Amino acid sequence: MGFLDRAKKLAQQAKEFAGDQIEQRRQPQGTQTEGESPQPGAPTAPTGEAKQPKPPGTPAGELGERWKKLDLPDPAGVVPPKVRQGAGVPRSTHSEVVSEPYGIGRRWTAEGKSIGVFWLIDPDAQPSTAEATSARFDALRGEGAEDVPGIGDGAYITDLGNDRRGVFVRAQDRGLVVEVAGIDHEAAVELAQAASANVTR
Repeated sequence: MGFLDRAKKLAQQAKEFAGDQIEQRRQPQGTQTEGESPQPGAPTAPTGEAKQPKPPGTPAGELGERWKKLDLPDPAGVVPPKVRQGAGVPRSTHSEVVSEPYGIGRRWTAEGKSIGVFWLIDPDAQPSTAEATSARFDALRGEGAEDVPGIGDGAYITDLGNDRRGVFVRAQDRGLVVEVAGIDHEAAVELAQAASANVTR
């Protein structure tokens, strides 16, 4: 076989190989169900195209800036969705960001129950440090408050009005309240324990 014949043969093989590659790319790839591992050899999305996790809950807005300025974590992470669901509020429930006389935070309401997590930020005067929330822990304690042992650096439960109760917690110089309605005492204490554990991590 001469040089020209060999060259023609190589060119033909290259053309056939290229055609096979194009045909393979045109074939639809199998779909991947959420939570399912991709099959070996299956194409994966580039890192830059991966879906980013959504921030927890409803956007914090201007009120949320109050706790952000103090470098306090978002209340949605202080008592996570799984814990709220265990107390009877579905994890799919969206929060509202609210201000109450005792603080600023988030509240989730569903099925006749509600759970709120509020940092003890004075709604009328922005503190300069997060430690100010700890100082309000004592100032907000009223008559009829009952100690709840074994939570953080101290905790008590008291009526808040509007059929709500609150477990006030102090942990690592931070003060917060877990507000509940339609939820029994034991579940309220468990929510407060989860909050304390997340603050002291």
